[in-house]
Amino acid sequence: YEGVKKTVSAGVFNGKTKATIDPKGMLTYAEAATAIRNLLTETKMINK
Repeated sequence: YEGVKKTVSAGVFNGKTKATIDPKGMLTYAEAATAIRNLLTETKMINK
């Protein structure tokens, strides 16, 4: 739970709604691309 909380707080992943996430759900291409971009931005590997 703590790891999920940190990644959501950092903006790496977003929930399906503001109150829920779906860890077993399927990611769309756009969601995966956004998560990768957010992760690279958060770790300062790319500029926003």
